[in-house]
Amino acid sequence: MTAARLAKIKDISPRTLDLSLILVLTALSFFPALLNEFVWDDFIYVVPNQVYQSFDLKGIFFGLGNSVEYLHIKDLTLAIDMAIWGQHPFGFHLTNLAIYLITLVVMYNLVRNLANCFAMTGSRGLAFWVTIIFAIHPLQSEIVNFITARNTLLSGLFLFSSLGLLLTGLQKNDAFRIGGSFLLYLLAVFSKAIAVFFPVFLVFFLWVLPVRKSSARLKIFSFVGHALITLLAVMVHISVASSSGVMKETLISFGSAQWEYPLVKAVKIIFFYLHKFFLPYPLSVDYQMATGADHPLLLLSCFGLLAIALVLITVKFGKAYPLAKLGMVWFFAALLPVLNFFPTVPVVADRYTYFSIFGLALVVVSVLSVALSGRKIIFALGLAIIFLWSGMSFSRSLDWKNDLTLWSAAIQANPASTRVNLAEALWREGRYEDALEQLRLEKENNGMLLHRYNFYKGLYKLNQGALDDAIAAFQQALLDGGSSYKEVHLNLAKAYEQTGNQLGALEHFLQVLEVKGGSDAFGTLSKQATAGIERIWSYFEPRRRALEQAALSNPRDFERQFQYATFLHALGQYTAADEYYLKAINLNPSRWETHFNMGLILEKQGRFADAIEAFQKAYDLNPQNLSALNHIGKCFVKLENYPKAEKFYLQAIETNPNFFFATFNLAKVYFATGNKTKAQEYFLKAQELCQQNPEYCSSVERFLGKLASH
Repeated sequence: MTAARLAKIKDISPRTLDLSLILVLTALSFFPALLNEFVWDDFIYVVPNQVYQSFDLKGIFFGLGNSVEYLHIKDLTLAIDMAIWGQHPFGFHLTNLAIYLITLVVMYNLVRNLANCFAMTGSRGLAFWVTIIFAIHPLQSEIVNFITARNTLLSGLFLFSSLGLLLTGLQKNDAFRIGGSFLLYLLAVFSKAIAVFFPVFLVFFLWVLPVRKSSARLKIFSFVGHALITLLAVMVHISVASSSGVMKETLISFGSAQWEYPLVKAVKIIFFYLHKFFLPYPLSVDYQMATGADHPLLLLSCFGLLAIALVLITVKFGKAYPLAKLGMVWFFAALLPVLNFFPTVPVVADRYTYFSIFGLALVVVSVLSVALSGRKIIFALGLAIIFLWSGMSFSRSLDWKNDLTLWSAAIQANPASTRVNLAEALWREGRYEDALEQLRLEKENNGMLLHRYNFYKGLYKLNQGALDDAIAAFQQALLDGGSSYKEVHLNLAKAYEQTGNQLGALEHFLQVLEVKGGSDAFGTLSKQATAGIERIWSYFEPRRRALEQAALSNPRDFERQFQYATFLHALGQYTAADEYYLKAINLNPSRWETHFNMGLILEKQGRFADAIEAFQKAYDLNPQNLSALNHIGKCFVKLENYPKAEKFYLQAIETNPNFFFATFNLAKVYFATGNKTKAQEYFLKAQELCQQNPEYCSSVERFLGKLASH
């Protein structure tokens, strides 16, 4: 090597050398991502997205470009990728990796500035080790390889930039820079809602920050600005989640109506992520995590003692380890949005740790750098871990090659993982028999998504033109728990329509619009169902006109009004049916059927208080109509009034102990409120009674399985 070249190398700044090493090692660790395909939710939210394909700026900025969340920054970057690369995944993966690498540069500068701010020696080493640990940790494989998770990558870039600019603004007493921090934070929270934890961290950060130039007024201004942006983001995200159906009022978890259960689950999630940080193997996209606890108060007490111990340690040694204090607060604050207080699917995931890893890296590196400064063994151990993790990240990125490799790796990591996604990948490859075999194994071994085997069997038969076999398979899928999935009803409706069973087809087309489950990100299934409904309405239009004419010609005839209302009800024309039920009630308020049917329509429309009133009138007129009591209970569950729901379910069961629906629904109330003994008692009763309603047997079994795991 010439003297000139040596001189040039010596002229390179330490910062440039550090960042070059970090970026090169990170790029090598995740290089396989560039060769990977679209996987998993990419086929739901990215590949078929017409907003991205048409570069629809109106849909991106004034609508839900991804169909479920208002994340216009992410949507814009994906639309740009689509415009440049079409549907070739290389470009999308390249953008993900580029965003990640830029974030590492921001993080390095941030940590170095923090260390200097606290007058810590070795700021360069701290910045290097914190950034490299964050950069090549195997848990980051998911965030880098998963195109759909770009929202978190963007949020991280903007959030770390916001904190860096805020720190500089406080150091220089510069309100303009702090205003820039507000803008970057706004971009962060509208890239991914998880960033809303930031003001929680800021409370502690602004309190301990040793910046003498900054006045208390400027610090208050900084906090209030970020807090107001957080409030705005939370309001927007909750509103969008409610309207798009992402946030549903469902009985998802055991004890979900009890205050201690969410805390127990949160504590277990924290320990899960701590374990994965220090021992990131095996990694999976489908962790089978039991979130219950036989002794919840004991677990909470132990965690409380641990938290107190951490606080005492921080108070005693905080001055020596200022970045460890910040890291610890950052870690717990960053986990708040992913502790399942608002249920998420999945409950835990590698990508949920993206922000919290930064906090733990700060803790570990700052403690070791101060306590064991100069120990060569620590340096050697650090290098060994870095190269080990780099290899693990490379290997994990290979798992993300395509859906076949991704879900095969999940099953290899845990044989109890679902085989449904692997089966769907095989199905897309045209390997239908292999897909059905995986679904058969899923049905035999796991208690989830039992309907998928017969659903795909029905698709197989439908594609072959064997309509009777297809209908039988779809009907069995409903019995296996598929009644809450749009795709099952849609394909059964198509099969019925092809056989000429118009009423059967209409029933299931309507169900597509009413159920909340299934993958229908852009409303494709609902649009097909709507088209089917309109075809069948056209078929029945002569009959509807005749009944309408009879009702209009005989406005004082109760039977004519009631008959037309029930026909409209059957057609799914609920608003018009509502009108004629009211006419019938005015003509004869003593007919319980009219009030009951009115209650059914009000319940479908989400008018639960009005529905309760209608069902109560129906029951008062006919005390043998226990279905009215059952529906009253269901409405109170929707209103989250569990004691009232329990009262009406019990009333129905006292009248008829063999009433399956009230028994099953009461068991779900006890399940939600954490009464394990009562829940098990009534689920076992429902198990005995479900033969009269076999389509619910698999649902009962799933709840019993969940109880057994708690």
